[in-house]
Amino acid sequence: MSTLNASLYSYLDIQIPLSEMALKINTIIFDASSPDKFITFFAVLNPASGELDIINAGNNPIYLLRKNNILHKIDAGGVAFGMFNMDLPFEGEKLTIEKVERLLLYTDGIPEAMNEKKEEYSDGKLKHFSVHKFHRMPVSL
Repeated sequence: MSTLNASLYSYLDIQIPLSEMALKINTIIFDASSPDKFITFFAVLNPASGELDIINAGNNPIYLLRKNNILHKIDAGGVAFGMFNMDLPFEGEKLTIEKVERLLLYTDGIPEAMNEKKEEYSDGKLKHFSVHKFHRMPVSL
């Protein structure tokens, strides 16, 4: 994570598109990490404007709950950062988030959690929960 943090700050200063930055950071993470370590998404948020530039690189779907309760799925990306040292493309998505909207990021531990009957929570249930529950949570932009 410290390698990613330092790399992001250095590339943010030269202001290249996130998809180009992702190729460079992928190589850095690959060279600096052990084979079992990788990163599945990163994003740059401008809190003043709400502008979000995000790449989902093998993470679970990322959801944006819009103010009209429409759930927007963000899954543009590629393979996880640091898994392969190849010039695989990473596609980002640019959005603007308003103060009343919610961004839901979660790990694979959430949909894989099981109830007492050993039934997984699943992405489908998470999507339903996010629409009905997360719209009431406070925003911290």
